[in-house]
Amino acid sequence: MNFCNISEVCGIILIVVVIGIYIANKTIIRSKKKQLIQGIRSGQTYLKNANLKNVDLSKTKLRFANLKYSLLQNANLEYANLEHAFLEYANLSGAKLLHANLNYANLENANLKKANLYSANLSGAYLQDANLYKTKLKSANLTGAKFDKTNLKRTNLENANISKTNLQHSNFYKVNLNHANLEYANLEYANLNSANLKNANLSHAKLLYTKLKKANLTGAKFKFAKFDYAFLNGANLKSVNLEFNYLENVNFTKANLYKANLKGTKLENSNLKRANLSRADLSSANLTAANLSGAILQYAKFRSANLNKANLSGAKLQYADFSHSNLTAANLSGTKLQYANFLFTKGIPKWVKKNLDKNGVYKKF
Repeated sequence: MNFCNISEVCGIILIVVVIGIYIANKTIIRSKKKQLIQGIRSGQTYLKNANLKNVDLSKTKLRFANLKYSLLQNANLEYANLEHAFLEYANLSGAKLLHANLNYANLENANLKKANLYSANLSGAYLQDANLYKTKLKSANLTGAKFDKTNLKRTNLENANISKTNLQHSNFYKVNLNHANLEYANLEYANLNSANLKNANLSHAKLLYTKLKKANLTGAKFKFAKFDYAFLNGANLKSVNLEFNYLENVNFTKANLYKANLKGTKLENSNLKRANLSRADLSSANLTAANLSGAILQYAKFRSANLNKANLSGAKLQYADFSHSNLTAANLSGTKLQYANFLFTKGIPKWVKKNLDKNGVYKKF
């Protein structure tokens, strides 16, 4: 046998050995995984660092189980009981957790990317620093869950219950929160830019310094919500009810507040520059030092409102009702005032007053 034939034979033998080792390893892994699953079915709960990828664990009882650092990618955990389970740093990306019970489970730093948690119970769960990117949480119960600094970017939370939950500093960019319950939730410093909050319940929610730029808030409930220093630039608030809310120092630049109910609201120092407030009701609102420059205010109601030192320069005020309001030291330069009503208004500039008819309506064209 020449040298070439010996090399070929050695090469073939090496390939066969490598394949054999690979098959043996796969067999050992399958055997270990099978034993692990049997152990789980028998009540084994210490599963730290376990490899459970693609495993069917549906309806399994894993209460108080230690699954820290476990690999659970694409695992089926539908209807599983993971109450009080330890899942820190576990990889659950793509996992099926529909209707699973994760009550008070610890999921800190867990990877739940693209996992499906439809109608899952996560009440009281610990989700700090967890990855919930594109996770499906539709109709999930997240009452009292802890989300501090959690990434929820592009997550689906439609109809989810997130009431009384701490969501400070969390990232909700482009999240679907349609019909979600956020009552009493703490959203201070959270990022909700471009989020869908249509028909969401934000009553009593804390929204201090919250980013809601270009968010859709139509039909949302805001009873007693706290918005101080929030960013609502370009947000859609069409026809929303913000009656008697505290909105001091809020940025509403270019926001859509068409037909919004802002009766009795506190809007001191708020920025409403170029916002659409046509047909909005701001009766008895406090707009002291508010910036309304370039705003669309046609047919808006300011009856008995306080606009002391407000900036209305360049605003469109046709048919607006300022009767019984206070415009002391307000800036009305460059405004369009045709048919605006200033009956019994305090602090009207002289150039405006001289163009009013006997009913207080501005008639200069």
